[in-house]
Amino acid sequence: MSNRINHICAALKSTKFFEPNGLRLVETSGPPSGMGNRVVYTYEFLDSAQGSPVPKTSDTPSIYARLRQMEGILKEVYKELGGAERAIHEEREGYSQ
Repeated sequence: MSNRINHICAALKSTKFFEPNGLRLVETSGPPSGMGNRVVYTYEFLDSAQGSPVPKTSDTPSIYARLRQMEGILKEVYKELGGAERAIHEEREGYSQ
């Protein structure tokens, strides 16, 4: 499993991850190796004024705008399931069986 974590950490630090998504790696904290399940990567969204590497047109929303559009997308689903807490609890119970 540790080899997978190293691959995940390497991917999250690579420009292949953050440049196409309009992100900038601001800070890395955790163990000195920079690898492990306690590493925290902090990114910031780039906007067109900061020269985002993703070409934008007037009809292409930024990644931040797309994330904002998803806000509340599961509201009705969670309501049908009896609330988010209950749905998550039931899902976790299924993993332990």
